[in-house]
Amino acid sequence: VNKEGLIEVVSNNEPRIDFKDSSEGALLLEPSRTNLYSYSNQFDVYWSKYNISAIPNSIISPEGILNGYFLRENTSNTSHDIRQNATIVSGLQYTYSVFVKKSDVGQDRNLSFYIGGTNGSISFNTTNGTFFNVGSVDSYSSEDYGNGWWRLQFTDTSVSTSFNVIAILNNGSTIYSGDGVSGVYIYGAQLEQGSYATSYIPTSGGIGTRDGESCSQTPPSGVIGQTEGTMYAQISNLSKETDG
Repeated sequence: VNKEGLIEVVSNNEPRIDFKDSSEGALLLEPSRTNLYSYSNQFDVYWSKYNISAIPNSIISPEGILNGYFLRENTSNTSHDIRQNATIVSGLQYTYSVFVKKSDVGQDRNLSFYIGGTNGSISFNTTNGTFFNVGSVDSYSSEDYGNGWWRLQFTDTSVSTSFNVIAILNNGSTIYSGDGVSGVYIYGAQLEQGSYATSYIPTSGGIGTRDGESCSQTPPSGVIGQTEGTMYAQISNLSKETDG
């Protein structure tokens, strides 16, 4: 996240200075991760949709450009959802993350999710940013990215070689007659092997991998040798007790 609060993709071999939680910026170092979704932000073509439309270029995304999607329900009396499946390794933890935002048209809609092979479930209130009806997922959290956008992340342990995520519109129930207008905004889905979500890895046509990052400092030659140096410590005595 850059100084303007927008998601930015930097070039290879450049340090990433993240301003998400610090106005001064901090060096972002993450382990190697792979987004297992080949099309992380093309919900209109490459994701399965049931009684719902994914309308591209509907809103400014956390990237600061017009590439967010609107998930709009139809008028059927049933569930209205979008889903994607990925091939994974059974017995490992996987984390699903996605950006969502409350719609500014129609009626307010929340989102319910069914996660992974254990059919874990959880729901998110797009108005106040809280979770409800929490089921059997291993862990969950949300991050406020500003301008109404939330990044949600859910972690679950796989019990098969298939990891399916279903995002369902919710108006108090996941089964209802839609009005053909209402829905939610969505952007940037990611599925990665691990117990937490790392920064978004955009993909378009194949899984995307970010190499692991590290930082090191080599002492300048002739200044600090192998047998001498300086150690500094700042210490506070937190007890007034004395021996004896």
